[in-house]
Amino acid sequence: MSRKQRLIWLCAQLLFVCLFTESVHADEFYLPPSIYRTLSTRHRSLFAQPAFQEITITAHAAFKTDLGQKVHVTLHYGTAIGDYNSMEMSPNNKNEWEAKIEVAQLKAPAIYYYLQVDDSINVRTAPESNPESNPFKIDIDPSIDENAPPIIELMPRTDRMDSLVLCNRENILISAYVVDQSEPMINDVQVRYQIDDIPDDLADVMEPRSDYQWNILIPKEALSNSVHLQIQATNPVDSNVTYWPPDSSRFTINTSAQVCRTVPPFVELTDETSRKTLEAGGSDLPYQTPIDVEVVTSMPGSIIPDQVLLYYQPPFMSDFVSVKFSPTGVDSIWTYTIPAGAVADPYIKFFVELVDGKDEVTQPIWKAGLRHLKFPVKAPNEPPHIRRSERTRAFDKTIWQAGLAVPVEAFITDNVGPGVITAAVYFRNRGATTFSKEPMQVVQDSLWRAEIPTDSVTVGFLEYYLYADDSEDSTTSPDRSVDPDSVYVIEIRNLNAPPVITLTPATAALSRAPQPARFEIPIEAFIVDTLGPDVQSALLHFRHDDGDSAIMPMSPVSDSIWQAIIPAEVVLPDTLAYYISATDGDSTGYSPPPPDAWQHPHKIAVAMDNERPVILHTPATHVPADSAMQISAVVIDSTLSAELVELHYRNAKHAGFQLLPTIQDAGGRYTATIPARDVIEPWIKYYLFAKGDFGPEDTTRTPIYQVKVIPGEVLPNPFTPNNDGYNDAVFFNFPGLKTGGEVAIYNMRGRSVRKLVGSQPWDGRDNSGGDVPPGVYIYAVTIDGTLQHSGTLTLIR
Repeated sequence: MSRKQRLIWLCAQLLFVCLFTESVHADEFYLPPSIYRTLSTRHRSLFAQPAFQEITITAHAAFKTDLGQKVHVTLHYGTAIGDYNSMEMSPNNKNEWEAKIEVAQLKAPAIYYYLQVDDSINVRTAPESNPESNPFKIDIDPSIDENAPPIIELMPRTDRMDSLVLCNRENILISAYVVDQSEPMINDVQVRYQIDDIPDDLADVMEPRSDYQWNILIPKEALSNSVHLQIQATNPVDSNVTYWPPDSSRFTINTSAQVCRTVPPFVELTDETSRKTLEAGGSDLPYQTPIDVEVVTSMPGSIIPDQVLLYYQPPFMSDFVSVKFSPTGVDSIWTYTIPAGAVADPYIKFFVELVDGKDEVTQPIWKAGLRHLKFPVKAPNEPPHIRRSERTRAFDKTIWQAGLAVPVEAFITDNVGPGVITAAVYFRNRGATTFSKEPMQVVQDSLWRAEIPTDSVTVGFLEYYLYADDSEDSTTSPDRSVDPDSVYVIEIRNLNAPPVITLTPATAALSRAPQPARFEIPIEAFIVDTLGPDVQSALLHFRHDDGDSAIMPMSPVSDSIWQAIIPAEVVLPDTLAYYISATDGDSTGYSPPPPDAWQHPHKIAVAMDNERPVILHTPATHVPADSAMQISAVVIDSTLSAELVELHYRNAKHAGFQLLPTIQDAGGRYTATIPARDVIEPWIKYYLFAKGDFGPEDTTRTPIYQVKVIPGEVLPNPFTPNNDGYNDAVFFNFPGLKTGGEVAIYNMRGRSVRKLVGSQPWDGRDNSGGDVPPGVYIYAVTIDGTLQHSGTLTLIR
């Protein structure tokens, strides 16, 4: 291959990669759809079709399975190039897409057509380029007799065999076209053959490869020097029989061992590609890794890329994808690389094809039950991951009591693979030559546990490692594939020791920065007793500065972590000192250890920068006379809390402010209510006062608010009497209305709608109890027989 040819070939490969990766996402592989005619439809174009019979067009459309609901396969057909009708194709029981053309209605000498598949992302056609101006063609012959006998025509490859000497060490493929225009399909084709001068005929049934093509393999065991053949086809309706040769003579094939491997055309896998297949015993190919496919071809004349095709089907595709091989320029070898994203578990189906006019040569050679080969693909897998628990890792730095079983725990996961199947701990005393094995069991989620038995826990050093297997890969911790001698070691002694107490990183960090006052503080520690009985109890001892100490029991929360929480009300400014003690019943451990427990304890600085309370309150603009006035506010004290909140108020008759304590509700809002007798015209004044509990000056107050007191008001206006709990009635608040007044409601025409007595609200009903229509209404307030107020109301439904 010249440098220019290599450059062109490389550019073609890069272009293909770009096309096939234009829609690849991080979590899936996408192939643009492909469509191509079935062999039956291709062969149908080789013979004129009768006008009295519909034409069935079938195609293979390949697309990703999970796009199935979005895929459309369409047949475009017509009697003239460029003038097409459209018809949706439907899947049949052969995993093909099918549509039928009623030829009798068209009355034309030819049908032109092309195919299209659309998966909503890409559109592909067959033919690939210029399908509208360069479509497929089917000739129509109205003169074909419905009662005509079948027609037999040898395929070009078979037709040339009488002029060649064939290899007698290989099976001979005999192929013929058998056409009966009166029937969609012939179902009985036989071949009779005679070997050399043996007088008896051998008969065998030919197998259909398409509606027209029939094949049979003459086994190499039946070959000597010559074979004499005759093909006969029977019409299943009228029993007409047709013979080839037509004169009832025999078609002769000469064979010899001297000409083996010289019969063109042929296509076959190279030895390297063949060894990869499942049929040849090939091992699993790596997941998501490109597969190079090479074939070698031979055919009279030159071969172009359109004639050498690869059909492959990933597991997630609905059918085979059709692609073209590229020539390498070396010894008639053609190549194609199946992209990595299409290489998925468990295998990829494929076959190759060489097209020579009417002739199609396939590998594997077509026969019933064998239509494709397979590349086995290994499922994605990684070895299990082993991570020892905190408790087990602590054994590396502590001493274990002799004669006490050692619990070994590890989190074992297999994120990419079939899942953990088995796990075990291998252990031995230092100096021993072999390891003993103890199976591990799942105790919680991915936590596995086993105990090294007591008889193996003797004074000295105990060596161990962990093993896990997912049936495809295994791993150890430590990684013994890197260092076969690597192990974990536990020191074993015959003595008791107090529990070992170690602050957790989060608790140790409390001593490095001041903590806010009035917030609870969790104290946590790892407490492990490796050389004695299990930890029975633990205590937290704490005090402020040099004051009296308090004791709080600690509780185990997970693995070897114990915890106690110092309440918020105890966390006050200055310094909080503490130490921890734990006992196993025989001995007690401390952190810090004596005598530093109170002389040099753990310390936490508690800081508090006070801010005055903040009062959040929005004053009213006016208030009805003689009605209680409720005032509420939110008081925020960011450091501590408010000690008290007061309301101070006065009216025009009071010279000084009156004090009202507030009440705090569950939501933290402070509320006080000025009684109705003090809400008099013309105004009411008030302010709020709050005191924090940090010190005497920790106080704040609002400005003095003045609210106008009006004789009365109508609320809400407009109102919505729709029984949703909001603004369902209008209230009339006027002085003297409660004790001696009434309210009359009129519509805009002056007709009376409703009479209300005293402070009775109006619910939008008339005097008969019926709902009044929405609109504007007039109200008139009469007190002691005199009209005092009037106005309008808006009712909305």
